[in-house]
Amino acid sequence: MFNFAVSRESLLSGFQWFFFIFCNTVVVPPTLLSAFQLPQSSLLTLTQYAFLATALACFAQAFCGHRRAIMEGPGGLWWGTILTITLGEASRGTPINDIATSLAVGIALSGVLTMLIGFSGLGHRLARLFTPSVMVLFMLMLGAQLTTIFFKGMLGLPFGIADPNFKIQLPPFALSVAVMCLVLGMIIFLPQRFARYGLLVGTITGWLLWYFCFPSSHSLSGELHWQWFPLGSG
Repeated sequence: MFNFAVSRESLLSGFQWFFFIFCNTVVVPPTLLSAFQLPQSSLLTLTQYAFLATALACFAQAFCGHRRAIMEGPGGLWWGTILTITLGEASRGTPINDIATSLAVGIALSGVLTMLIGFSGLGHRLARLFTPSVMVLFMLMLGAQLTTIFFKGMLGLPFGIADPNFKIQLPPFALSVAVMCLVLGMIIFLPQRFARYGLLVGTITGWLLWYFCFPSSHSLSGELHWQWFPLGSG
């Protein structure tokens, strides 16, 4: 039924794609944890949900979907929207629980609306509104928003209400910039057969350097509690 051609290049590319999806998934829960000022025990629940949902989406896409190189996992659009709304409302004094509940309801309504558009066949009509110029502007704004989030994380800046006692973490930032330059250098200067694995090399190198340069004795432990709305339910 399925005809998969397995080769060394496909195995390495698949392994790199796995790392790409893994990194995109694992970085979201800690960011939301910081933005919503949640307890450390909630990180387990959010991470479990993120990995399970991503795994189901990957299986559905591989066996029943288009099988194209489209990354499954938490969407950058939702991620940027949630963080932007959270930071904006928190600066206005809105309670975190109210923000989380509103976001949960809004995401649920968006899912229902998306299904209605798909079932009614209105998708191709709405697609006419998204011209190339609109999509270019959207991707530019999304990239700028996500770049800001990444740099704040690299510098150790808080995502929520700023703590007057926080300090900019220059050593981790320098390591992040070094890994980024390594990946860009591989993509720009190396042949295509090596440049295609720049993300994989950068991920493994960055993790190893972080492990040896910034060892940590802290470990996250706790009991996993399944919740329908881990970001807020009331």
